[in-house]
Amino acid sequence: MKDSMAPFNPDPYEDRIRCLDEERRRALTALELAGSMGTFASALNHLESPDPILYETIRKVRALIRFKTAAIYLVNEQDADFYLAACSPSDGRQYIENEVDALIATFMFSWSLGRSKPLIVPDSAQRETLVIHSLTTPSRVRGMFVGVLDESKTSILDSYLSLLTVILTGAAQALESYELYGRIAEMNRRLERQVEDRSRELSETSSRLARERIRSEAADRALEEKSDTIRAFFETSQDGMVIIDRRGVVLEINNRAASMFDHEMKEVLGQPLRDLLSDDFFEERKDRYLGIMRRGEPVRTEESLMGKRFELSLSPLKDGRGEVVRVACLIRDVTEDRELSDALTTARDEARAASKAKTEFLANMSHELRTPINGIMGMTQLLLAAELQEDQQECCRDIMFSAGRVLRIVNDLLDLSSLENGRMALNEVSFSTRRVFDFICKTFAEEARRKGLEFHCEFAPDLAEDLVGDPDRLRQLLINIVHNAVTFTRTGRVDVWVGEAPELLDAPCPESCAAFAFTVSDTGPGIPEQHRQTIFDSFTLAEEFITKRSGGSGLGLAISRQLAERMNGVITVESEEGRGSVFKVAVPLPRSTPEVGAKLASVHAPCTPQCGRVLTVEKGASNNGSPARLLRGSGLAVEKATDCSDALKRIGDGGCELVVLSVPLIGGGGLELTRTIRGGEINGVDRNLPVLMLAEDVSEDEMRRCLNAGVNAVISGPLDAEAFVRTVQGMIPPRR
Repeated sequence: MKDSMAPFNPDPYEDRIRCLDEERRRALTALELAGSMGTFASALNHLESPDPILYETIRKVRALIRFKTAAIYLVNEQDADFYLAACSPSDGRQYIENEVDALIATFMFSWSLGRSKPLIVPDSAQRETLVIHSLTTPSRVRGMFVGVLDESKTSILDSYLSLLTVILTGAAQALESYELYGRIAEMNRRLERQVEDRSRELSETSSRLARERIRSEAADRALEEKSDTIRAFFETSQDGMVIIDRRGVVLEINNRAASMFDHEMKEVLGQPLRDLLSDDFFEERKDRYLGIMRRGEPVRTEESLMGKRFELSLSPLKDGRGEVVRVACLIRDVTEDRELSDALTTARDEARAASKAKTEFLANMSHELRTPINGIMGMTQLLLAAELQEDQQECCRDIMFSAGRVLRIVNDLLDLSSLENGRMALNEVSFSTRRVFDFICKTFAEEARRKGLEFHCEFAPDLAEDLVGDPDRLRQLLINIVHNAVTFTRTGRVDVWVGEAPELLDAPCPESCAAFAFTVSDTGPGIPEQHRQTIFDSFTLAEEFITKRSGGSGLGLAISRQLAERMNGVITVESEEGRGSVFKVAVPLPRSTPEVGAKLASVHAPCTPQCGRVLTVEKGASNNGSPARLLRGSGLAVEKATDCSDALKRIGDGGCELVVLSVPLIGGGGLELTRTIRGGEINGVDRNLPVLMLAEDVSEDEMRRCLNAGVNAVISGPLDAEAFVRTVQGMIPPRR
């Protein structure tokens, strides 16, 4: 019978066969993965990071279930936040982060942390399917797995999801083991470091103890040597040394101290100190000794004993608690020293008295000589201003020349006396450097021309135009040196340079000051080397070879040096015998400013005489060289007052443009009159009326008193008629 059944068609079963094959393959893979869950453990203690665990977990998961992207988040131990630790492939990282943010926002992420099974949810765009599963151990949550399926969720068997849980649980345990191994390794390293540190400390301690032992032995030897040295010093000292206790018993004494008491050292040791001294001597000084024990302060004194003088130094010796237990006494025989000191003191006092007598004699004689000389020169100047015959004028000029030489010597003596006894005061006025020194150079240029010498004067272009100082003393400095150069130079030339030379000064010059300097060089005989250090001493040239040929008092350079030092300056000389000399002078002077110029009198070289009315106050002045007579001879209108009361009335009458005070500083009333003017107490009189003070010999304190009272300028010492007239002319205000 013919088979009525249709032929067999296998096509409908092929899809079913393929599905069964795929399920079989996955089942085998799942069994393989289940058998290899513990393979992490063998290498966990050698891992430097958790990355191998994470990527091995992702590989196993993707072998079990097809994922487009698989990622693992881990918990940050610092802030308990999740961070993306691994992602495969890496280009899906941004997508995973966005989807996790969305899961967190919908609380799906936190909800899945409490589950022990995978959670399958759609992504935020409803296009992909996500699988999320926590990585949890019994102790804590380690992280979160997030995967994007590459197949339908219906094709995933429950057994696969169970295996996924097994794999991720194993991964969480592997991460926990890794962390534990890390902590163990860190503890091992810490213990190793501690062992190393402790071993090093023990080694260093051992070395230090060895060094300390060596130092201790060395210190013991040094202490022993020091003790021997001190003992040797104590026993051989030329000063007596005694150590006594609180009861006054001698504990230690050297041979020198024992001999001072006329005893042997062994006889003194252990004996009370009072047994070695007379009762009266000891009783008088017992309280002092007890005071040292009480106060603990050293005492130094001098005593006379047995016809000799001793210097005693008593020093308390304290124990560890600071209590005085002994007293050390150093005894020095100073009999010869005191006798020598007394002799030197007596000789010094006698020398000072002799020097003072000499100085006072020079000052008195100079004043006595100067008064008549000033009268002679004043009258001679008045005669020269009159109409005289030629021979009469020649006689007057000879008188002026001779009187001038005598006056210079007298003035030098007076200046030297003032400098030596410290009474010379310096003016502080604003002056023009070029005007003051240009006049001197022109004067000596004419004298040099008459001797057939070349004379050249140069002013440095950077020289400050106006400075503050004593122009009269600076003028005296330059005149002394230029006068010597012109006098002692027979042929050749004399060169004068005026400028600033800070390198000559010993100390730096402040910015507000100028290092005013001048240099005088000549082609004269020069100065032998053995005389260069002594030419600045008083009276040196009076007995030297130059003086024998050219004359001179030998005071000019001595005064010049003291003047330069008085102004905080320096004076030096460079010379070669037979080729000439170079003298250099440098003085620091403040630069003049409008403010300073307004306070100080401006003193200049000769200027055009003013026609102002000058009031002189001359108490009892009647000699022919009086200031009033000298000023009248120069063409000035002068009115003379006999005292300050008379002057006060005449000033109040008006018309006075300058007041010249020639009255004693003490009791003369000049300073009181100046204060009255400056106080504006005279109606109709300008309180800035110029005042000039003439004084015989002014100290620094007296100069300061004058300037503080309001005096514009002070002319101290011998009155130079020509300089006096120039000063007055420069102080009279110009007419408007």
